[in-house]
Amino acid sequence: MLSKWERTAMFDNCKPKDVIQLLSSVIFLGLASYIAFFLEVPNGVPRQDLYMIAALTGSYGIWKLWKSISGCRSK
Repeated sequence: MLSKWERTAMFDNCKPKDVIQLLSSVIFLGLASYIAFFLEVPNGVPRQDLYMIAALTGSYGIWKLWKSISGCRSK
């Protein structure tokens, strides 16, 4: 378990690029959850297709989140 000082020191090393990646990952994860749970399906479009699009968008958001966190942790 990290102490309070180690947790705050971890984010002192963040570059602006890492912060932008963190924000974009949150946007992609929000978009994926909107597509999966709240988007109205037009007539004739299978719901399964929207779940695949949401899964791809969410996996890209998770990848960007991992890159931003690992970028802040490296020195």
